[in-house]
Amino acid sequence: MKRLEGEVLDYLASMQGSGTMPLEIQYSTVDPSHFLGIEKNARAKEIAELVLWIGYLKWQLKTGGKDFIRDPVLADFHNIEHRDAILKWTGEPILRRNASGEPVTRWDGVTRQTNPLGDLVPDESARVEVFDYPFLEIHRSSAERTFALN
Repeated sequence: MKRLEGEVLDYLASMQGSGTMPLEIQYSTVDPSHFLGIEKNARAKEIAELVLWIGYLKWQLKTGGKDFIRDPVLADFHNIEHRDAILKWTGEPILRRNASGEPVTRWDGVTRQTNPLGDLVPDESARVEVFDYPFLEIHRSSAERTFALN
């Protein structure tokens, strides 16, 4: 992204003719706050944030030297979230019922019995009820809440 940023800034400078850019463009830069992510593993989330910062700081040192690194060197933007998915369940489960109105059940996924041949097979009498989770909403990231994006 930093390479693309450099290309865009070079292009804008060439379009200006004089080689100087307006002040608001000159100080615009891509930084780790512009990247959003989701990580299920808590340790991997922290590692991902660290890798993002290492890449950013290496690029800054490579292209501009120490003078281009601002204080504080690291900031916590909370842009990589520790959670499981983009959808977040927000309601109560609804018991699934068949056409007769009876609860739908399934094998519990654990209990087994020995068949006449001596093999372990699912125990059909070990049943659990099936629930539906229809109340899903798109989970808006902290950055979207901050900037009120739709």
